[in-house]
Amino acid sequence: MDNKSYTEKLLDEILKNPANVQNYLELSNIYISQNDYKSALDVYKRLLNIDPLNVEALINAGSLCYFLKDFERAISYYYRATEMETNNFYIYFNLANALCETKKYDNAYEYYKKSLDLHIDDYLVLNAIGLMYQDMSNMVQAKIYYQKAINLSPNSSEAYINMAGIFVKTECFDIALNNYLKAFELDKDNPKIPLCIANTYSSLKNFEKADEYFKITEEIAPLDAQGYICKGLSYSDRGEGATAIDFYKKASELIPESANPYILIGNVYNSQKEYDKALEYYKKAEHLEPDTPSIMILSANVEVLNGELKKALYVYRNASNLSPENQGLKLLYYDLVKDYINKTQDVKC
Repeated sequence: MDNKSYTEKLLDEILKNPANVQNYLELSNIYISQNDYKSALDVYKRLLNIDPLNVEALINAGSLCYFLKDFERAISYYYRATEMETNNFYIYFNLANALCETKKYDNAYEYYKKSLDLHIDDYLVLNAIGLMYQDMSNMVQAKIYYQKAINLSPNSSEAYINMAGIFVKTECFDIALNNYLKAFELDKDNPKIPLCIANTYSSLKNFEKADEYFKITEEIAPLDAQGYICKGLSYSDRGEGATAIDFYKKASELIPESANPYILIGNVYNSQKEYDKALEYYKKAEHLEPDTPSIMILSANVEVLNGELKKALYVYRNASNLSPENQGLKLLYYDLVKDYINKTQDVKC
């Protein structure tokens, strides 16, 4: 029996016998295997309507909401699960992760600590606390917890990667590089690591080594657009704009739905004072992400450099209407109004 027929059979059985919990669990698993996470969540909701105290359904519903980035609802399901099971490591840990996503750091730390009470010195929890502190920009505490994770599990690459990220942010590139290289020794199949190494060598202006690791990244993941974007940024930093554009174009072929490669191409042309070409690519980005103030501002800035103040005013005003809380954008607009008035004396704003 194929999945479709079996799905229909389970739906019929649920209608006939709604109290049979196993049918719901089987049906949700089928939807998950088909990457239909919303339907899987709907199944758990139906189950919870008839069995609101079902811990497995609460946990799985919370996990699906988390995956779908509905973090508040995930938190609600996990909290309900904690009422049913007061000593479940999995619930506490996932609740803490969801609380972090909503910036409720004090509550998140409380549940991370509860997780550690059940699994003393758990690597995943220590690493997650490090990530939490990093998100809070508390780099000292983040490094402490990453180091604890490394000490506990020296053969796991993730904490080395996270530790390196902190040193990149503080521009301690040599220390960052040592951590990335250690991570790569432990995990040779993760394209993220050689890409980070390449980026770090670029920051150190060691472009020969950067290219070596860009090549490794491409060998591991030839269809990874981010690798081409980073390589483009590296070549742009070297002052080789034409080569950078070639890599951005490769990225755009791999992710045609993304505006980012077009923005980066526009930035190169802008830096080269080729304003018409810059505007062409910003417009392509705008087509993919219409009504995005940050992209609109790029176009408006180019119009100013082109001397097209009236066009720039129109774009700034529209961007400001879309982002009324952006005071910096309002100041740009008002300054340009004054400039335009001074030049024309008859503008109507």
